[in-house]
Order: sequence, then structure tokens, then C-alpha cells
Amino acid sequence: MKIKVQIPLFFCMVVNLTAFNQTDSSDYQMIRAIYSEALGNGKSYENLRYLCKNIGPRLSGSENAQKAVMFTQKLMAGYFFDTVYLQEVKVPHW
Repeated sequence: MKIKVQIPLFFCMVVNLTAFNQTDSSDYQMIRAIYSEALGNGKSYENLRYLCKNIGPRLSGSENAQKAVMFTQKLMAGYFFDTVYLQEVKVPHW
């Protein structure tokens, strides 16, 4: 099974959102807008719901784990990421 995971930069910024003082000008405003957009119009929760409800438990090496990998690869390709590929890893199969 192969997989490569990429974490968007704005998620890293959101984690540090609370470190900004609300009176700190446009930087805070811009990060807050990205955060609000991601929560309000993002598809992260819908993707998580699909993985949990449609694919189900994903024990390493299981059929559902492979389904989750394929779903994620297709999803990332659909978002037009520059490079989407599966990386070979050793995983015991049950």
C-alpha cells in the first residue's frame, strides 16, 4: 500500500490563531477570514464523515484502510494538487 500526505499551510496557521491579539491589524483579520472560510465552506468535515460512515473502521492493512487510501488519493487529485502519488510502505495485512 502506498500513500503520501500533504498538510496545507493554512492549517498550521489556524493552529496558532489564538496566539494573535485581536487588535494586531490585518494579519489577524486575514487568518481569521481563512479560518472562518475553512469552517463555514470547507469540505473537511464532509470528507471525515464519508471516511467514518461510508468506509468505516480502518485498521492498518485492512480492506477499509485500502479504500480510505484510494478515496484520499482521488480526493487530492480532484483538488488539483501539484503531485499526488502513493508511496510504498510496509503494512501487515490481516
